[in-house]
Amino acid sequence: MFQSLIEKYGEEFNWHEITDNGDFFSNQLKREMSKGHALYGKVKRAIAKCDSNDDVLFLLIDGTWAIVHLTYSKNTTSDFPKTKVFGDIQSVMNYIEEWFV
Repeated sequence: MFQSLIEKYGEEFNWHEITDNGDFFSNQLKREMSKGHALYGKVKRAIAKCDSNDDVLFLLIDGTWAIVHLTYSKNTTSDFPKTKVFGDIQSVMNYIEEWFV
């Protein structure tokens, strides 16, 4: 998934694919979000993690994507954890590259 960005930016590129099934991050997201959160009941699995912060890329059930900033705490409002939803993987990759640079 990130091979072209790794080739372009080298070892400094700070995202990596999750090699297991991503249950740890999916379960953490479930712990953090309330029923009113935009992703509640919509997450299929965790796909990738940013090494420099607690952002995780999730694939959603409907085929869209979301980057979520996990806080490792329970939140009581539907605004947390902070989430950015993308319609396709190319939009995700563009966002990650823009943010990285």
